[in-house]
Amino acid sequence: MKTPSAKLADHVADRLEELIPRKFPLVVMARIRPHFAPDGIIRRITPVDKPEGEISEHFVRAPWFLIETEDTKKHQVVKRQFVENPHARKERKRGLLVGNWLLSLKPDEIVIPEKHHGTAVVLLEEAGVDILPAGQNPVPGG
Repeated sequence: MKTPSAKLADHVADRLEELIPRKFPLVVMARIRPHFAPDGIIRRITPVDKPEGEISEHFVRAPWFLIETEDTKKHQVVKRQFVENPHARKERKRGLLVGNWLLSLKPDEIVIPEKHHGTAVVLLEEAGVDILPAGQNPVPGG
């Protein structure tokens, strides 16, 4: 679909993400990424212990996540936001809950403390999100 409206494209993508799993029960999730953002802009999410804190050693149990919007052409972070993990203390299905929640934030990259294949990471990988081990990303705040 071609449209000059980024808002419309995002709305259609969100709607498709809701409707596809309903219409096709065997589909666990669907991720639609409209390509309306300027080239060279990525959204990276990093688990952190606290706002302005270090990278968390735990991925789905991280109390906070840093969301960075980066202009890769200028090698510059243009926006930083800290969001609290609403599922950090859940006892059951934490990986699924955190994975789906992170997907709703529409990341291009996710930084993980160490390479593992828990439910959240598998969901993110299957949705096409790039998974970066902590040593391969810029330091939060840098």
